[in-house]
Amino acid sequence: MEESRSRVTEPRQLIIEAPSVLTLKDRIAEVGVTLFFWLLLLYLWQPVLSFLAWMFQGYVSYRHMFSLGGYRAVLDILQSYVSYIGLMTGLLFVWAFYNQLRFGGMKGDKNTGHFLVGTCVVLQCKPRRCFALAQI
Repeated sequence: MEESRSRVTEPRQLIIEAPSVLTLKDRIAEVGVTLFFWLLLLYLWQPVLSFLAWMFQGYVSYRHMFSLGGYRAVLDILQSYVSYIGLMTGLLFVWAFYNQLRFGGMKGDKNTGHFLVGTCVVLQCKPRRCFALAQI
């Protein structure tokens, strides 16, 4: 019988000690596989790194706020923000109350017909259709 063409490879033959023996395709494959697994390793360590960064940020925030007295500046800024928001809200309510007094008894917009006629001219609609829409 004929012997099998596959022969057993010794473990020593699997290790390439001279990189010059590798072809360009083998070198690209080696770099690609290595890069892939390094990126995978970094991806798997990402939650730990995020947790450490979060803890460091918490330490820095605590130090600036309480040890160095930074909360006073935050309270000053918060006070000015609240006063501006209160001022804008008050102006909005005054404006709404004024408009309610001024336009409270009126029913709808009286110039709607002119707007619809102008729109119908631009869109080239029939005038009867425009006046029918104005009555709606």
